[in-house]
Amino acid sequence: MNTWSILCLIWTLAAYYMAKVIYVRYRKSWLNPAITVPVITLSLMIIFNISYDTYWKDTAWIVQLLAPATVAFAIPIYEYRRLIRQHALALTASITVGMVVGVLSIYIFAGLFHFDRTLTYSLMARSISTPFALDLSEKIHGSSSLVSLFTLITGMVGMILGDMILTFFRIRS
Repeated sequence: MNTWSILCLIWTLAAYYMAKVIYVRYRKSWLNPAITVPVITLSLMIIFNISYDTYWKDTAWIVQLLAPATVAFAIPIYEYRRLIRQHALALTASITVGMVVGVLSIYIFAGLFHFDRTLTYSLMARSISTPFALDLSEKIHGSSSLVSLFTLITGMVGMILGDMILTFFRIRS
């Protein structure tokens, strides 16, 4: 076992816990652990010259927990099934429009900027949760590394802009 990789694991778990406590106390979108922990972790990796492979060695299992965590979203879906059924048409239409616009806009912009196929397909798979995006990227010949990055960036931008939009329009429910 590599000492650095174990320190990375301890750091990641401790940093997430500390960031979560700070976020809950101050409720600022830029303090979200999904933003602060990766930024600080990458900074420390650069400062201490720690390779991604070293970091990944003992922290990979954390990413593997994303799949069961994503499946856990079925619980609130089940609990709110009556409300979901009541608004099924609006939900289906908005999800369909969002998916079509997302995929087509990437396809069009990728063509305009002459992206290669791997980059284009990786961008097209970015707007779903990470485990599903990784699986999809393999099937459409995208890059799982790029899909992970694009999915993370999409989620963070959506989270930050979503908070800003909800705050601006004073939506609390």
